[in-house]
Amino acid sequence: MGLLDTDLMNRIQRTLDEKFGEGEKLIYGEPWSARESNMEPGSYPANKANIRRLDSRIGVFCDCTRDAVKGHVFYRKEPGFVNGGEGLEEDILHAVTAWCGSEEFSPKAPSQVITYVSAHDNLTLWDKLVDTLAPEGDTIRRARNSGGFTGWRLPSI
Repeated sequence: MGLLDTDLMNRIQRTLDEKFGEGEKLIYGEPWSARESNMEPGSYPANKANIRRLDSRIGVFCDCTRDAVKGHVFYRKEPGFVNGGEGLEEDILHAVTAWCGSEEFSPKAPSQVITYVSAHDNLTLWDKLVDTLAPEGDTIRRARNSGGFTGWRLPSI
């Protein structure tokens, strides 16, 4: 989605509202572009930095929550909150309020934030737990606990 501009994304949302009724269709996407896109001068890419320029029903995947909960996906040994990382309490508070009001990432509404921790980009939650906890680190319990940040639930075994 970061390859497209905010005006285009908002026009798409308005068109969907006109065709199907307001609120019947939601848009969400990856707020990343990998590289710059050839946009008109003065346009803003539909990425995390410009989320406030998007309609409140256009959502993005939130890597801020993912990294706060399980640790950064590119650094195997870097823990997040659920696996013993320190100094992440403020990020966890922002995560449970969908980052509304934070300075780092500031959506207009919780509806703009798609929270996930289990998998997306490289190391999965399980990978991170296994690599950052001692063998007796209760990996299954911590995996279940991390689901509380997203509404996801690991089945009982």
